[in-house]
Amino acid sequence: MTLPFAISLDKIFRSLIIKNRKEALEYVIKNAIKGDIILLVGKGHENYQIKNGKRIPFSEKQVIFELLGKGDTEV
Repeated sequence: MTLPFAISLDKIFRSLIIKNRKEALEYVIKNAIKGDIILLVGKGHENYQIKNGKRIPFSEKQVIFELLGKGDTEV
């Protein structure tokens, strides 16, 4: 099977763990360069986070719109 792209083995990606979801989104969006693909999976459809056993309002879509300068676009 031929993949439509190739990943060079000499470019090993570093890992960075940012526990705060909003800070992580801000980091990845501000550090992306032309040609990068940002893939967010798992929590985008939810409008809350669970922290210390409590539901806290959080919209990943809203955060992304704000970071991209789209303002308070309702999602």
